[in-house]
Amino acid sequence: MNRRRSRSRRHLFLLALVVAFALLALGCPSGGGGSAGGVGAASGTGGSGSGGGGTPTATCGNGSVESGETCDDGNTNPKDGCSATCPTEPPPPPSGSAAVENVQSTAEWREGPTLTMSNYVAPEDGLLVVRIGAHAGVSDSVTFAGEEMIHVSSVEVTYLTTTSVEMFYLPVTAGESGAIVVDYVWPGTDQRGMVVSTLTGVDTIELFQNSNGGGPNLAQDTVTTTRANSIILSAFTDFGNGIPEEVGTGHVLDGYPTVPETDYHEMKLQTGHVDASSPGDYTLGFQNTRATGYMDYALILAVFSDGS
Repeated sequence: MNRRRSRSRRHLFLLALVVAFALLALGCPSGGGGSAGGVGAASGTGGSGSGGGGTPTATCGNGSVESGETCDDGNTNPKDGCSATCPTEPPPPPSGSAAVENVQSTAEWREGPTLTMSNYVAPEDGLLVVRIGAHAGVSDSVTFAGEEMIHVSSVEVTYLTTTSVEMFYLPVTAGESGAIVVDYVWPGTDQRGMVVSTLTGVDTIELFQNSNGGGPNLAQDTVTTTRANSIILSAFTDFGNGIPEEVGTGHVLDGYPTVPETDYHEMKLQTGHVDASSPGDYTLGFQNTRATGYMDYALILAVFSDGS
């Protein structure tokens, strides 16, 4: 009898060990009450983990598109197609996409203190640029819709007569309109002209260079751009007979208002541009086609670029 009880106890002990190891393998405490409580705790912990973590916070600039982001290019730089807070933005203009748009010109031989273009409308956001030429004097100021424009440069030369060229610019928004008014220092009779245009794809002036002289029939200079997607504007006046022509690779004529006085003396304002799609040296200018005679010339070359 005692032997039977001893064997039964050993059997129960072994069974208890088997059950205990099974419960440990399942991750539950060995006690019955503890097991029920442990399951409840595990369930609560799981619920807490699911609710407490919620939606992960997105980190812009880590290269992974997360919840709330429409892009992530691995940085927080603006104007590269994905903004600093990771919504998609318009892609940057490709290199060389700067443009000269909505070119208008006017020229008069008149007496008075002003030259006016009554209603200019900006076709897009960009820079309004006014290039001015005159026979007998420089301007005092230039305004657009009553706002003073930013002066780039003025060049004046006196050889056999006086010739001047100037350049002004102002940031504008699409649809903005108004009168462009040039106020001259000298209000007497003068030959005057202006060429007005809007630059798109650029937002700042990088540099400008001036040159002037009298006698030779070629006026040109070299400018060096340091940025891609730039545009070089030229503004040139000469006083004399003959027709100047643009020179330089890619030099395109924008406007050519002329005010004749006699067969041999006329104020000519010529303006052009070069699309500078890559940094480097660009040589451009104007050449008078007449074989002999004199030429008073003034030249401005200005580089406009995307400063971002």
